[in-house]
Amino acid sequence: MKKQFFTTASVIAFFHCILAVVLVIAAVGSGMEAFDNPAYKASVMEWISDFFYGLIMQPGISLWTPWVSRNLPDSAQWILFAINSGFWGICLAAILNTSSFYKDKVR
Repeated sequence: MKKQFFTTASVIAFFHCILAVVLVIAAVGSGMEAFDNPAYKASVMEWISDFFYGLIMQPGISLWTPWVSRNLPDSAQWILFAINSGFWGICLAAILNTSSFYKDKVR
Protein backbone atom coordinates (compact mmCIF):
# COMPACT_ATOMS: atom_id res chain seq x y z
CA MET A 1 0.00 0.00 0.00
CA LYS A 2 2.79 2.45 0.89
CA LYS A 3 4.74 1.62 -2.25
CA GLN A 4 1.63 2.11 -4.39
CA PHE A 5 0.95 5.44 -2.67
CA PHE A 6 4.52 6.64 -3.17
CA THR A 7 4.48 5.59 -6.83
CA THR A 8 1.17 7.32 -7.47
CA ALA A 9 2.33 10.49 -5.70
CA SER A 10 5.60 10.52 -7.65
CA VAL A 11 3.88 10.10 -11.02
CA ILE A 12 1.36 12.84 -10.25
CA ALA A 13 4.11 15.17 -9.00
CA PHE A 14 6.15 14.55 -12.15
CA PHE A 15 3.23 15.32 -14.46
CA HIS A 16 2.28 18.34 -12.34
CA CYS A 17 5.80 19.71 -12.76
CA ILE A 18 5.75 19.13 -16.53
CA LEU A 19 2.30 20.75 -16.83
CA ALA A 20 3.44 23.81 -14.87
CA VAL A 21 6.50 24.28 -17.09
CA VAL A 22 4.41 23.87 -20.27
CA LEU A 23 1.87 26.41 -19.02
CA VAL A 24 4.60 28.94 -18.26
CA ILE A 25 6.11 28.48 -21.70
CA ALA A 26 2.67 28.84 -23.31
CA ALA A 27 1.82 31.97 -21.32
CA VAL A 28 5.15 33.68 -21.95
CA GLY A 29 5.36 32.54 -25.56
CA SER A 30 1.90 33.76 -26.48
CA GLY A 31 2.50 37.09 -24.73
CA MET A 32 5.86 37.94 -26.33
CA GLU A 33 4.18 40.33 -28.76
CA ALA A 34 3.35 42.62 -25.83
CA PHE A 35 7.02 43.68 -25.67
CA ASP A 36 6.86 45.14 -29.20
CA ASN A 37 3.30 46.41 -29.24
CA PRO A 38 2.07 48.65 -26.39
CA ALA A 39 -1.54 48.26 -27.60
CA TYR A 40 -1.31 44.48 -27.37
CA LYS A 41 -4.41 42.71 -26.14
CA ALA A 42 -3.84 39.36 -24.40
CA SER A 43 -4.89 36.34 -26.42
CA VAL A 44 -7.22 33.65 -25.15
CA MET A 45 -4.30 31.18 -25.08
CA GLU A 46 -2.27 33.55 -22.89
CA TRP A 47 -5.19 34.17 -20.54
CA ILE A 48 -6.03 30.46 -20.19
CA SER A 49 -2.45 29.32 -19.63
CA ASP A 50 -1.81 32.14 -17.15
CA PHE A 51 -5.01 31.31 -15.25
CA PHE A 52 -4.26 27.59 -15.01
CA TYR A 53 -0.63 28.20 -14.10
CA GLY A 54 -1.76 30.37 -11.19
CA LEU A 55 -4.20 27.67 -10.19
CA ILE A 56 -1.86 24.69 -10.20
CA MET A 57 1.00 26.61 -8.57
CA GLN A 58 -1.00 27.24 -5.39
CA PRO A 59 -0.02 27.22 -2.52
CA GLY A 60 3.62 27.65 -3.59
CA ILE A 61 3.08 30.85 -5.54
CA SER A 62 1.48 32.44 -2.47
CA LEU A 63 4.59 31.69 -0.42
CA TRP A 64 6.96 33.33 -2.92
CA THR A 65 6.38 36.93 -1.86
CA PRO A 66 8.37 39.98 -3.01
CA TRP A 67 10.26 39.93 0.31
CA VAL A 68 11.24 36.30 -0.20
CA SER A 69 12.25 37.06 -3.78
CA ARG A 70 14.64 39.81 -2.64
CA ASN A 71 16.12 37.96 0.35
CA LEU A 72 16.50 34.37 -0.84
CA PRO A 73 18.54 33.01 -3.74
CA ASP A 74 16.80 32.00 -6.95
CA SER A 75 17.61 28.36 -6.25
CA ALA A 76 15.14 28.52 -3.37
CA GLN A 77 12.40 29.22 -5.91
CA TRP A 78 13.20 25.98 -7.74
CA ILE A 79 13.15 24.09 -4.45
CA LEU A 80 9.75 25.59 -3.65
CA PHE A 81 8.61 24.65 -7.17
CA ALA A 82 9.61 21.00 -6.58
CA ILE A 83 8.04 20.95 -3.10
CA ASN A 84 4.82 22.38 -4.53
CA SER A 85 4.64 19.65 -7.17
CA GLY A 86 5.34 17.04 -4.50
CA PHE A 87 2.60 18.51 -2.33
CA TRP A 88 0.11 18.23 -5.20
CA GLY A 89 1.26 14.67 -5.84
CA ILE A 90 0.80 13.63 -2.22
CA CYS A 91 -2.60 15.31 -1.89
CA LEU A 92 -3.99 13.90 -5.13
CA ALA A 93 -2.58 10.44 -4.35
CA ALA A 94 -4.27 10.57 -0.94
CA ILE A 95 -7.56 11.50 -2.59
CA LEU A 96 -7.16 8.69 -5.11
CA ASN A 97 -6.30 6.17 -2.40
CA THR A 98 -9.47 6.99 -0.51
CA SER A 99 -11.54 6.73 -3.69
CA SER A 100 -13.27 3.37 -4.03
CA PHE A 101 -13.26 3.71 -7.85
CA TYR A 102 -9.46 3.96 -7.91
CA LYS A 103 -9.02 1.08 -5.44
CA ASP A 104 -11.18 -1.19 -7.62
CA LYS A 105 -9.14 -0.34 -10.75
CA VAL A 106 -5.73 -0.89 -9.12
CA ARG A 107 -6.47 -4.21 -7.42
